[in-house]
Amino acid sequence: MRWLFFIWVLSMPFYQFSVIGSFSVDNILAPVLLFAWFAQMTVGGGSVAAFQATNIVKSIVVAVFYFIAHIIGLIGTQEAVWHSAYLAATNMLYFILPILFIRSLDDLKRFKDAVIIVAIIASISGLLSALGIIELEFARQAESRIGVESLQKSIGVFSSYGDVGILLSLALLTVIARHKEKGFFLLKSYFGIGTLIVICLIAIISMQSRNIVLTIIAALLAYWMIGHLMKISKNWNYILYAVISLAAAFSITIVALFSAPLLEFVQGIGGTKEAAGTVSNRLEQYGVMWDLVKDRVWIGVDPSVYEKRINEINLTHNIWLKELVQGGIITVLAMLMIFWRALMVQVANYRRGCESKDVLVFLSCVIGMLVATQFYPGGTLVFWCILGACSTMPLVVDKKITEKIENKFPHVLR
Repeated sequence: MRWLFFIWVLSMPFYQFSVIGSFSVDNILAPVLLFAWFAQMTVGGGSVAAFQATNIVKSIVVAVFYFIAHIIGLIGTQEAVWHSAYLAATNMLYFILPILFIRSLDDLKRFKDAVIIVAIIASISGLLSALGIIELEFARQAESRIGVESLQKSIGVFSSYGDVGILLSLALLTVIARHKEKGFFLLKSYFGIGTLIVICLIAIISMQSRNIVLTIIAALLAYWMIGHLMKISKNWNYILYAVISLAAAFSITIVALFSAPLLEFVQGIGGTKEAAGTVSNRLEQYGVMWDLVKDRVWIGVDPSVYEKRINEINLTHNIWLKELVQGGIITVLAMLMIFWRALMVQVANYRRGCESKDVLVFLSCVIGMLVATQFYPGGTLVFWCILGACSTMPLVVDKKITEKIENKFPHVLR
């Protein structure tokens, strides 16, 4: 069953290829995996450690809160509430599955191996699409931003540049963290780092996305910063929380006070009218979305408006604004809670004996995701799967040792 989960992760790049009706391989495997897990736990004699069960329950509670937040403001409009309920339920399923199936360090390693493969597929497909070697009906293409007419800006098998940035960040961090160990295929030692750097460069050159570059840089800087904090302070997690909070407040302040010069600077990055146009279009989009929700910030946009503008709302290139429009401040709080839990789970992993490099990888990935969400809709199935993986608590060595640690230091997991 764990190998089926591995195959499910590997099927992510092909989520736009239907095999049965409108369902792709990952769509079909997701409910099968959930049913198989429950069957194993109830009649198959399966079990999880006490702290893992607690994490699963807390994750489900948060997922239910997120689900309810997305439908409560839409009750009374049948089409809108069912659309939102289906979308939120699917997202939460993709979020919960990694938490259910990543129970050991082997599971964790297998998941990260799968992410490396998926990242490579994303990068290579982007290059082939940009060169015109393959044609994908759903692949967006635009004028080259690097002045090479034969190399268009193209996304490849994924529909979102933000997803690719997150995948590449996690893959690169994984190889950097374990470069001295046995890794997947040839992706070990410094050769592995070099290989992933080349893969990242291929994606950057073919997709020409500012979001991808910014996400990778943010994740790498976070990896260095958190690693340094771990060495100099026992209370590094509190410093990290403070830095994240201050960074968020600083970013909001800077944007509020210097939006005009920032806009001019960002529009100049890319070198084409298309690059500048995307910035203007997104700012215009932000203005429209705010107008829709400004009078209903607690529960989100009016249901009748949501029905008419579902697609436009779902494509809002800022996940926080999108969540605000969909369900108001309640949904924003739900999303913040999910991100905050991911950070706290990784800190708990560190406290109970997980290797610092694994914790570093996922903490840095969460920060990279936080940066990416400022510039793309997020909320994709890939997004939720990765965020779910960042919220897992694998066994350190074996069940007995972990339970002894839990009994001796129960406060760690509170």
